[in-house]
Amino acid sequence: MREIFMQYYAQFESFWQQYGWWIAVACAAVLLLTILYNVARNDYRSVNRKLARSKAVMPRLLGQGNRQRFEDSIPQPYLAQYRCYRRTTNLKANEVISFVPVRQRVTGIWLMVICLFAVAVHTAMLAVHNAHFVQYWITASTVVVFVGGLFAIRAVHKAHKRKAQRVLNTYLAILTAVEGVSEGEQAQQVVSQEKVNNAVQSIQIIGKSTDGSTALSKVREVLRDNALNGQRTVSQQRKINRALNGLMLSIAKRRIEARNNSNELAKA
Repeated sequence: MREIFMQYYAQFESFWQQYGWWIAVACAAVLLLTILYNVARNDYRSVNRKLARSKAVMPRLLGQGNRQRFEDSIPQPYLAQYRCYRRTTNLKANEVISFVPVRQRVTGIWLMVICLFAVAVHTAMLAVHNAHFVQYWITASTVVVFVGGLFAIRAVHKAHKRKAQRVLNTYLAILTAVEGVSEGEQAQQVVSQEKVNNAVQSIQIIGKSTDGSTALSKVREVLRDNALNGQRTVSQQRKINRALNGLMLSIAKRRIEARNNSNELAKA
């Protein structure tokens, strides 16, 4: 058994002596490029661009009374909240429409771990052969890049989220200036708390059991069936908004899982 192990080790050592440095440098480069890609990536970019386009056409479309085309320009996460805002009374847009966070993922995390492991094996081989300490620079620099890169990605994700919040706040301020304080689209009466609670529970059930293609239509049915067209308080509206935000996040999570499953099946 020992002879077999030494035979395999001799083959690995010969391979490492020939290609070890090339592999270590390549892994360090891949690690750096993956970190740079994650730093440059912005999961809020799509929503920010849609809000910017919607803000640009807002005065013209609302001035013409073309509300349907304006609603088509609103990003999907905020469309349901905007329609709720139109049904409320004496409220500003930022009192009804709240920020919807987007899941920010780190792409290639396992690739970075594999590269780090390869560099660690390279370091172990250097130690076995009593290499000069200068040759350890690639290991030290790779570890620094990996740890520093994770902190950088986290900091960039926070910065992207803060920017998205600022973009939404600017959009809502302009929406309030154009629309004015909401006056409601129908004759209003105060909505009971019981109806709000029933609607929130139904939305949560829809988020757990319904796919994205039918979830929004079912939410509209829930809001209609519970007669939520009347006047709602700020706390009631925020409770509904939290339920709608949870629904959107649940739909997005299931879509990501379905895409990952389909990719695994395709690979198989």
